[in-house]
Amino acid sequence: MRDLDEVDAEWRTWEKPWPDWRDGDQEDLQRHLDWPVDDAIWQVEREGQWLRGVPRLVPVYGHRFLPAGCGSWGHPVLSVWRLGDIICYGGDLNL
Repeated sequence: MRDLDEVDAEWRTWEKPWPDWRDGDQEDLQRHLDWPVDDAIWQVEREGQWLRGVPRLVPVYGHRFLPAGCGSWGHPVLSVWRLGDIICYGGDLNL
């Protein structure tokens, strides 16, 4: 099993997967926020898929998101990659 240092070292090689909420470039942050919607639009246009009543997604890391909603805890961490590949990574952000 890999430890957190190994995983962190690998993540650092990726191109800005963590949104920098404090000092991040506005365009980069907007790109993180827009990604799930842009991807869904692309998928609808390309494959005719559509979902209704889906909550907005808050970017956490790469293609991992929290569903927006009331309260500040207890939201599941979702991996969203195209509309057909959405899985629950965990019940919340607790490690």
